[in-house]
Amino acid sequence: MLAALAVELRGSRVALQLHTVVRHVQWQRGCVEIQGTWHGRAFAARAQRAIITLPLGVLQCPARAPGAVRFTPPLTAKRDALHHLAPGPVIKVLLRFRTAFWEELEHHRYRDGAFFHDPTAAFPTVWTALPVRTPLLAAWAAGPYAQQLAGQPTPVLLTHALDSVRAIFLGHSGIEQVLTSAWVHDWQRDPFARGAYSYVCVHGGQARHTLAEPLAATLSFAGEATDTHGEAGTVAGALHSGRRVAHEVLDAAQG
Repeated sequence: MLAALAVELRGSRVALQLHTVVRHVQWQRGCVEIQGTWHGRAFAARAQRAIITLPLGVLQCPARAPGAVRFTPPLTAKRDALHHLAPGPVIKVLLRFRTAFWEELEHHRYRDGAFFHDPTAAFPTVWTALPVRTPLLAAWAAGPYAQQLAGQPTPVLLTHALDSVRAIFLGHSGIEQVLTSAWVHDWQRDPFARGAYSYVCVHGGQARHTLAEPLAATLSFAGEATDTHGEAGTVAGALHSGRRVAHEVLDAAQG
């Protein structure tokens, strides 16, 4: 989560500062100052340019909300774009078992399966870690499915995830006995994310293009919400946008 780290350029060196919460970005043409806390202590960093990869939900939240980042001056040029994009809800549960039991079911029918779907389940999508073989399943609920699960406590979400796995693998019993650990993450309740992906609202056809445009040759914007090549809402879109702004900054530095 980008609100938890900062990158500072020092000549030809790149320093990555983890465990950092960014609170304030003060900027003008050719100068940016980042303020926040590092391990609970105040810190500040300055540069000629900054790349902003904050999640869409964080960019949209009020300045005083938990996890918010305040910009001075405000990102007025981005308001219309932010109004026409929305963050999508996702709840994800990682389930680790003693063995990859699904690979043995029905004469190894599922051994090479990567994604499994049951639209009637609370978590309608389950995937494995293929091509790595490990006893791990990810249960995924997005959009309306995630909204239906919103606010439920972790034990209830875990029960729904196990029920979904059981339904997808034709009522296979005993999976609780081989479950060794689980991890639940509700992306919309994460103050440093506030959603897992972006989608375009009505009349927002140019919103991604507008959000991606740099400001005063000083602030550049990346992240899946800024991808305009058909990969928005995905990790691939985020990576593409990162390459785009890297070239943008390097081209500006060279001339």
